[in-house]
Parts: sequence; structure tokens; C-alpha cells
Amino acid sequence: MTRDAGGEILRDHFVCTLPVLVPGALRAERVRALCRARLERDRRRSRRVAALSRFGRHIVAPALAAGLFALYAADLVSITLRTFGA
Repeated sequence: MTRDAGGEILRDHFVCTLPVLVPGALRAERVRALCRARLERDRRRSRRVAALSRFGRHIVAPALAAGLFALYAADLVSITLRTFGA
């Protein structure tokens, strides 16, 4: 791929004619406010997720383990009764 001098001159001319962008204070404030709102929303969401995670670890997991143990024990009793014919 080769470059020709005419193409570079034309491109430089277009770049020079672009207006210089000046940051607007109002737009910058709006962007900051949106970012702060997003960060706060993410903090609240992570607190909710942490609360659900604690609920899962402290209530659901032990209840599930207890349920599986009860199912296993009931099956063990059933097998024992069938084996010894009581």
C-alpha cells in the first residue's frame, strides 16, 4: 500500500478545517452527574447482591444440606426395613 503526496495534502487540509472543540462546563457537569449516579446505583446493587449472597450462604445452603441428609436417612431406613423384613 503506497501513499501519494496528493492524498496526504488533501487529508491534512481536511484536518486543518475541522473546528477546535472546546469542552463545555455544562456538558462536563452533566457527564459527572451521570457518572456519580451510575456509581451510586452500582454500589446499591452490589450491596443487594452481597445481602442475597449472605442469605444463600447462611440459610439456603444449610437448609439444602439438611434436606439432602433427611432424604438420605429416609432412604437408608427404607432399605434397612426392606432388607430385614420388618
